[in-house]
Amino acid sequence: MSIHSLPNETLEIIFSFHVYELCGFRTALQLVCKRWNATAISFPALWTRVSWSPTIPPPHPSVNCRTLDALARAINRTAQATMDVTLEIPNAVPPPTELESFLSSANPTWPSRCTSLKIITTCDFYGRSLEGPLACLLLNTTSGFDALRTLILSHVDVVRCKMDLSSFLIRVGHSAHSLHRLELDYDDDVPLGLVQALITSGIFRRIQELKIPTSIGHVPWEALPNLCHLDVVFVDSLLCSCTSLAGLVAPKLASLRLEGPFHHIQLPPATIIRQLRRLEMVRISQGLVHALSAMRTNVDAVVP
Repeated sequence: MSIHSLPNETLEIIFSFHVYELCGFRTALQLVCKRWNATAISFPALWTRVSWSPTIPPPHPSVNCRTLDALARAINRTAQATMDVTLEIPNAVPPPTELESFLSSANPTWPSRCTSLKIITTCDFYGRSLEGPLACLLLNTTSGFDALRTLILSHVDVVRCKMDLSSFLIRVGHSAHSLHRLELDYDDDVPLGLVQALITSGIFRRIQELKIPTSIGHVPWEALPNLCHLDVVFVDSLLCSCTSLAGLVAPKLASLRLEGPFHHIQLPPATIIRQLRRLEMVRISQGLVHALSAMRTNVDAVVP
């Protein structure tokens, strides 16, 4: 049988293996012939990892959309499938015509089909507002975030997008009933006010899995009643006091991951260590590993 006579269903299996298992490019498939191009475009599963990244190349196999027009095309190719979406909000606000074109061409229900949503803002010396792009992309539809399970905020500047970020978090809190994982990705100080916005929106009380840097400062653990998995990454903080786990209260916590040069005073109490089913330590000093290991036997330790 010639490859040109294969049914579309078989081609779709081959295409998925090429992109997701072999890390191949979608364009390589589209350039083979007109039929392959048409089959790839009409196959929603090939486009369900989408990234609008004008400056930061996304990891494979995300579809790299450098413009809003490309983002709208990728979203529309997913049909009604669920998606993992990354949005890098640029410092240079896109022209109003480009924003309007996105709104008129992208399927307006796309936020309700996001299972994972990552929002990135980059540092801007001039402190320009990001209100426009954030509102255009996430708040200009009546659609909620019904399918959202994971929310990642990476270097999101609370000051530069204060009003829109607050409105976005409130909408997530009201509609994302399946949300269970939150990641705060910062390699410096977490902006003041972000934790309070997450509490006010009702997001914190839903979270079962949380990843945070120590630069987040004080965490009101009582606002996280359903926390089961906690991942804490050590980050040197210039403005905030480093997060201490000494006051950690989490009755449902079963898994804890610590990464970086933690100090004894930052560790959780012995009662927490003993209740864990899994404790993983990455780049932790041998002294702390021995101290924690003495409290329990099932410790996964990864030490340089």
